Amino acid sequence: MRMRRDWAALAVAVATVAGSVLVGAGTAAAAPVAHRSDFNGDGYEDFVTSAPAATIGGKAGAGYVAVVPGGPNGLVTAQRKVISQATDGVPGDPGTDDNFGYALATGDFNGDGYDDLAVGAPRDRTGSTTRLSDAPGSVTVLYGSPAGLVKAARAMGVTAGAQTGYAVTAADMDGNGRPEVVASEYRVAGYGGLGRFTVSKGGTALTRTADYATFGVYGLAAGDVDGDGHDDVVAQWASNGLRMFGVFHGGKLSDASVWWPGASGMGGSAAAVGDLDKDGKAEIVLGREDSPWYAAGGDVAIWKGRTGGLTDEPQRVVTQATAGVPGTAEDGDRFGSSVALGDLNGDGHLDLAVGAAGEDTGTAADSGSVTLLTGSATGIVTATGGLVLTQNTTGVPGANETHDQFGQGVALADHTKDGKAELAVSAVGENNTAAAWPYYGDGAVTILRGSATGPAATGAQSLTAAAFGVSPAGQPFGWAFAR
Repeated sequence: MRMRRDWAALAVAVATVAGSVLVGAGTAAAAPVAHRSDFNGDGYEDFVTSAPAATIGGKAGAGYVAVVPGGPNGLVTAQRKVISQATDGVPGDPGTDDNFGYALATGDFNGDGYDDLAVGAPRDRTGSTTRLSDAPGSVTVLYGSPAGLVKAARAMGVTAGAQTGYAVTAADMDGNGRPEVVASEYRVAGYGGLGRFTVSKGGTALTRTADYATFGVYGLAAGDVDGDGHDDVVAQWASNGLRMFGVFHGGKLSDASVWWPGASGMGGSAAAVGDLDKDGKAEIVLGREDSPWYAAGGDVAIWKGRTGGLTDEPQRVVTQATAGVPGTAEDGDRFGSSVALGDLNGDGHLDLAVGAAGEDTGTAADSGSVTLLTGSATGIVTATGGLVLTQNTTGVPGANETHDQFGQGVALADHTKDGKAELAVSAVGENNTAAAWPYYGDGAVTILRGSATGPAATGAQSLTAAAFGVSPAGQPFGWAFAR
């Protein structure tokens, strides 16, 4: 079954959270070290997710992001915070169906040594614009500091109805050592488009550049695919009912060399980029949950990074029917609904997490699962070492329930600074009461500790909207992870 990431199809009752202050004080580091999501510079990756359908200030669908600092024993839930457009210092005001938090990305955009958070709100509107169909959308950057996220700046889309911020990623396309924000525009030219936003070194103003490219809606990711010192952007979109993707190679979006795949090199809905074989060139990993022309139940396609550009066909295609991969490939599994790369076992190689949000377990339809495949010096290993997790797995909180959709989102980041990434998994259908697809519920996120043998059987943490002081009804909490 296919996840329609469209809030127009979502009719839910969601509750109100009052405006709050920005993320509170963390321990200031004497010499801040740049980490992917270390907002306060203490050396621990912080955790962030969102609930873009939540009611804020009485505005249904205004949305918020939830932030939890990392620490030596896991996430420090006592310091969890909610950030929305009702929060002091965040530009704009909560609006009905603004969907603040629909997409997230992290990186040190102003080069001050503290990571920042980019937040997409694709239906954000200003002034006299009231119709959702005219929403230009927006991107807001929340800036890190010794006290956490304490300043913010917003840039609006420039075209009515563009829905800027439908997807966002961090990419150092100009090679200056600071990533820029690349955001998709959902309703431009039929295939979407990509805009680029910059922040000056040490500054806080977010500036939309003239750099722009047609094509690109969802599944954005970035990394140096050709080894030239400039990040490349992977973008996906739909064309005549088929999923497509392209790669914008370094420099600028507008003058990049765009690679188009061959006849069977089609895209999906999720993407991750990382150097699997440590040759200085990042591989592209696409989750193709809704690609039945490839394999029953979906697949994951891997393109090897190359100096001369990618090959038309993927280097590898992995399914639940691949030898050594746990599980059975079945229609509707949605294998590839999410993908993430990170070093889960601390061996220095990137491992791969793959969500299958439509996996059935017994009589629990769409309860969902996550498959973990280990990395090696030559890339992802499929023949041995594969592992499948569900909410019935020992050490995983909760239980398999119909339409939980465990695995709709996955992320890997080292929140404990022990060299082993924690695995975050969202279940957007948790506690659902919906009568029809897409069965969104309150939502929940599970965090599993990394270890030398994979996810640890103890120490798991569970995050819900209720734990953040937000009435959880139908948000769904855990909608987005940063990429």
